[in-house]
Amino acid sequence: MKEQASPLHGAALAVPVLLILGCCYLGSGLDATEQIYLDRAGARFADLAAPLYAPLYLLLLKGWSAWFDNPFWLRFPNLIGAVLALLLSNRVVRQSGGTHAAPGALLLLAGAPFLIEQVQTLSPAVLGLVIATAALACFVDYVRTGKQTWLVVWMVSTLLSWGVHAGLAYLVPIKWLYMVAYPDRSRSRRLSWWLAQIPIAGCFLVIFGADLGAHLLRLADSGWGGALRDFSALASGVPRPAGLVGAGLFALLLAGGIWASRDWRRDTRHGLLLSGFLVSATLYLSPLGHPTLGLVALPFMCTLASMGIRLFPRWGRQLLWTTIALTYLYGYWYIFA
Repeated sequence: MKEQASPLHGAALAVPVLLILGCCYLGSGLDATEQIYLDRAGARFADLAAPLYAPLYLLLLKGWSAWFDNPFWLRFPNLIGAVLALLLSNRVVRQSGGTHAAPGALLLLAGAPFLIEQVQTLSPAVLGLVIATAALACFVDYVRTGKQTWLVVWMVSTLLSWGVHAGLAYLVPIKWLYMVAYPDRSRSRRLSWWLAQIPIAGCFLVIFGADLGAHLLRLADSGWGGALRDFSALASGVPRPAGLVGAGLFALLLAGGIWASRDWRRDTRHGLLLSGFLVSATLYLSPLGHPTLGLVALPFMCTLASMGIRLFPRWGRQLLWTTIALTYLYGYWYIFA
């Protein structure tokens, strides 16, 4: 893998956009779902350890809410987390989509109504995005440098991500697939990598083994009728039918990005990008999908969309960016109204 630029490069415009949009209505009153999270955070530590209720997020929320209970204060860590995730995403985006696609992808991500909505909601989604992106960045650096430090940090961040949402365990098989698909690019790192998977797999079975069968049965018995609705919300922050325009626009851009990544067999960057997006988006669109999974899919989606935009001539790019801006503005109106 190629050497990457500083994580700050390419984020000069994206970070201010995220800060401005994220601060809007950050202090509005808590809704019923947010109040449930806050009530759960007030439980005993033993009760917070239940794996289905984001124990790490609830533990952090418990400590944070002990100082003040103002909605702005309670949601402020989401804004900081989103900025950190954006900076971490820059490294992953440049690695998977290329240097030229990175500025557009970061701008799409920073302004995404779906991300802004989660920033302004008490939910483990933003924390999940931060830790999952950190784990992916560590994996990228481990494959590139072979340093054991990155592998250890990857293991720690992977385990922490399960404390935010158990569904983030799917990110591990994506990396397995990468190591199997590109053996020549990671030959000197493979032994340490596969040895590290033994404790990872063991921890997963110990923590979630008892609930895994029940979740798989629920997934098999559920329908996928809401997939289009959820993709509309992911693309523009607006569910269908009003969000069909944004969904169609991003579907077009995604098709272009997938076409630009058709050389994935020899280009490891595109292999990581496609596998990350397809698996992440499929799990988010599944009946068991959660905003945490949607947020993790968002950087991959924005990278592919940015690559798709670059396939058009200059006038086409200007038209697409104008249309995206209008779609995003409608998404903000839908969220803030």
